[in-house]
Amino acid sequence: MRKGSKVIKIKYEEDSIFVGAAWGRKRTRWGRKGARLTLEAISDYLKKGAGVHSEEAYLDEVKCDLLRLIRKRLYQQALKDGKEIKEYECSFEGVVIWPGKNKFVCFNFGDGAVLGKTDQGHIGSLLLSEKRIRKLPQLTMDGAVSAVGLKRGVWSAYHELYILEGRQERWAMSVSEDKIEEGENPLLLSIKAC
Repeated sequence: MRKGSKVIKIKYEEDSIFVGAAWGRKRTRWGRKGARLTLEAISDYLKKGAGVHSEEAYLDEVKCDLLRLIRKRLYQQALKDGKEIKEYECSFEGVVIWPGKNKFVCFNFGDGAVLGKTDQGHIGSLLLSEKRIRKLPQLTMDGAVSAVGLKRGVWSAYHELYILEGRQERWAMSVSEDKIEEGENPLLLSIKAC
């Protein structure tokens, strides 16, 4: 496995679209496998988690449930491979869209951000990585739930969503005057409304 390799997952369900990106941490040997397992866990949870997009679901409970499921998958894989769970550390972000309900939920952990572009052309942040993080949060350590970002939104309010990787200092320079600059930038995915 290559260190720091990205995994991108796009999954169309009957009533939803899942778009996620994850990458192994630089010092983890099995981070790519952890990234793949993490995206599968998030996709499965949000597919089964009926009502996650509704205002009745508490986002703090969703965060705890999601983190518990991710850790369980990583732990099972670590046991199977005879490795330590921390070898599967990764960062992740993405969005689940329910077009029929005009709702979406975006998520992130670690580096990266989810930005939205309105119909008027303004680009604003939906979820950001912590600007002053000196050490990235660890999925497998106590306190990780506070670093999981979740946010609900109304799909029709946005013309496009962007998933960016890396620390805020890296990608903030690529976003100026309500556009994402061409060239070397951390844009991973762009999701346009149809």
